[in-house]
Amino acid sequence: MGFDPAQLADGAAKWLCLVALLSFHEFGHAWAAHKCGDDTARLMGRMTVNPVVHIDPIGTVLFPWALILLPMMGLALPIDIFGWAKPVPVNPSNYGNRTRDDIFVSMAGPAMNVLLAILLMVAYRLAVELPIDAGEGAVVHKLPLVAFISMILCVFNLIPIPPLDGSHV
Repeated sequence: MGFDPAQLADGAAKWLCLVALLSFHEFGHAWAAHKCGDDTARLMGRMTVNPVVHIDPIGTVLFPWALILLPMMGLALPIDIFGWAKPVPVNPSNYGNRTRDDIFVSMAGPAMNVLLAILLMVAYRLAVELPIDAGEGAVVHKLPLVAFISMILCVFNLIPIPPLDGSHV
């Protein structure tokens, strides 16, 4: 077993997509909290899609890269990419209606993942239907995979176990 540059490049691309999806997910929570009267995330610079502020060293870097690199060392794993971001800070005491707004803020992250999956699939359909050269190796053919990863993140986050989003619904 050795490090295949193509496999490593594919893993790096998946990781970049994961980081982007996690950043949008956390932005969704921050935006929803802001709409519900809680500016905690905005005041802490977390109401952004900038991935740097959402990176969790273990969940966004170490764990996903372990999933990418271990198969290259001969260890077969059931999944090839997964991770988590640093949760956006919220203060429910700032909400107008604590119960309703907690549900809204919790669902905003998974809803963002669904929205991204839809937008990615629309972009994919447009790209393959339009008369442009989208050869076999074109990046556009990876969009369904990224949409699938986004939906996996959505479904996983809806599991009703703390600290996942589903535990607030």
